[in-house]
Parts: sequence; C-alpha cells; structure tokens
Amino acid sequence: MSKIAYGYKRSPDNKQLLPDENTAPVVKKIFQRILSGKRICEIAEILNTLAIPSPSKYLYLQSGGTKYLKHENARWYANTIEHILENPVYTGVLIQKKSSTSIFNGNKKVYLPEKDWIMRENAHIPLISREEFDLIQKRREGNVKKTTEVNLLKNKIFCGKCGAFLTKRKRENSRYFCTSHTRIFKDMCNIAINEKEIKSTISKIFDKYIEMYADISDLALKIYNSGKYKEKTNRLKKQIAEKNKELTIINNKIAELYEDLKSELISADEFEYIKASYSNECKKTEECLSQLEREYQKNTDIKNIGRKLKGIISKINKSKTDDKFIFPLVKSIVVYPERRIEAEFVFDNIFSDTLNYLKGWEVSE
Repeated sequence: MSKIAYGYKRSPDNKQLLPDENTAPVVKKIFQRILSGKRICEIAEILNTLAIPSPSKYLYLQSGGTKYLKHENARWYANTIEHILENPVYTGVLIQKKSSTSIFNGNKKVYLPEKDWIMRENAHIPLISREEFDLIQKRREGNVKKTTEVNLLKNKIFCGKCGAFLTKRKRENSRYFCTSHTRIFKDMCNIAINEKEIKSTISKIFDKYIEMYADISDLALKIYNSGKYKEKTNRLKKQIAEKNKELTIINNKIAELYEDLKSELISADEFEYIKASYSNECKKTEECLSQLEREYQKNTDIKNIGRKLKGIISKINKSKTDDKFIFPLVKSIVVYPERRIEAEFVFDNIFSDTLNYLKGWEVSE
C-alpha cells in the first residue's frame, strides 16, 4: 500500500483520499504563508515552536507509538516544507504508477520517469487551487538561479562542532552554513562563513605547505646525493644478491634430495626430516630477502620522492591562484565556531610518509 500524502487520509472504502481533519489545516496554512511571502525556514521554525507534529512524527503518533519509533522526535525541516510545496496531490491530482517491479530485476522497485506516470485530475478534494500552486512553483523557480558553476568544495567543508556538512548559499556573497543551523536547531552550531574567507585561509595554508614541501624535497635530494645513501644502496644490493644465491643453493639441495629418494639412497623418513630442515631454512631466507627488498625500494624511492615533490611545487606555484586547481586538491575543511579553519589536502599522506621516512633514514644512519 502506497504512503498517503501528509494532509490526507484514506476514505472508509479505501477508494479515495479525504482531507485529514488534523493535518489538512496545517498544509493549507503552509501554502498561505508561502503566498504571503514567508520563507520556508521561517515556516519550519513556526511549526516547531507551535509543537505541531511533523509528517514523520504524525505517523508515529497515529500508530500509538508502536511503529515508526525512529520518528518519535522528528521535527519540521526546510526540505519537509519543500516536499509539500512541490507535490501536486494537494491540487486534487492523484498520481499513480510512479514505480514498478519486474522479475527481470529481482522484483526490486524501480522509479519511473514522470512521463510514464498516470495522473488523474479532480480525484479528491484539493487543499490549494491549481492557480495558486502554479504561482508558488514559478516563484520558487525564480528564486533558484540557474548556473553552470560547479561547487568544487561540495561535501568537503564540515562543521567543527557537530561534524555536519556546510551548505553553500549562492547569493551575491556566497556563504557556507552548518546544516544544523539551516534545520532550525538554534541552540546548536549556527556557523556561517563567507566563501572568500575560506578561499583566503586555504591559500595561506597552501603557501605554508609549499614551503614545507620545498624543504622536504631539498632534504630528499640531499640524502640521495650523499655518500652514505649510495653506500647504503650498494650494501643492500649486495645483500639481496647474496640471499638470492642462498635461495638457489637451498632449492638445488631440495631437488637433489628428491633424486636421492627416487634412487632409494635415503628412506622416506630421512627425506621428510631433511626436507623439513631445508624448507625451514628456505622460509627464513625468503623472509630476510623480502625485508631487504622492501628496504631497498624505500631507499631508492627517495630519488623519486624528491623529484615528485619538486614537480608538485612547480605546478602549485604556477596555478595557486586558480580555484579549479587548488580546490580539487582539498580533502576536507573544518570550520570551528570561533571561525578557525583547518584544511587537509589529498597529498598530506605523501608529506607525512615522506617526512617520517626521511627522519627514520637519518636515525638509522
């Protein structure tokens, strides 16, 4: 059975929608307030202040508190109002076949495009006239500025108090708001910050990273060109060659052991005993070889790290004023109530891993 739109209930014969005496007046009042010029967030605030149950909480109350338990404390949000304002069911239209199921997709529900919906006019008593509904839609469309601009910081800016995403408002001066604030929780974060301020802070943080990367890059190249580095690299290469040679000898001994068993020069028990000894020796040698190869790879990576960082720095210096270049490099931004901003970049792991390795290399030397 499909869900009934807030403001309506089923008729006793279950064949028609009837206005719900408890919620229909709320829906009418929402439309009236929008027509009078009230903003959506203001209407949500009024409904919450008057303690009028939201659609989700109303379902919970209608069940006698036995169902929809997660909606026990549900409130009115801006998007709750928006869903009501854009639903044509309140003009008396009944919409059917919005979704379908098929055995070919495992009987999963699939939502159909609007052109495939079945819509019946005058199917039930309207709560708003069609003319007023259309007027509201035109007003709402006029409030949304169509733009091809891509928000490069979308889902990257967080509230430092509650952890929620900050949402961008596209006006003359674009600002980011904590979603808790936009959802009318006045006693919570209430963080709002100008996009220009965010960009300025990120640019300053970026400059500090450039300086640190330059120092690390110089250190990496200095180590790579040092006599100690070359000495260590040659020593590791020699140790790896020796372990490979040891492995070859052990494997040859195991092969000879099979031949001795085949020629009955040793018994089966002797074969298993000697083979176990060789296998244990082989395992230890392979582990030692793997460790040496990892150390050798890390050692040779210093050259590549230094060059890679130099390349990053060069590109940053050329494009650091271009948002399209900088913002994709941002992993996350946290804005705190006192307007303190922290930023993490996608290349931070390269920075920390490189610095830790170089420090470890110097200590080991």
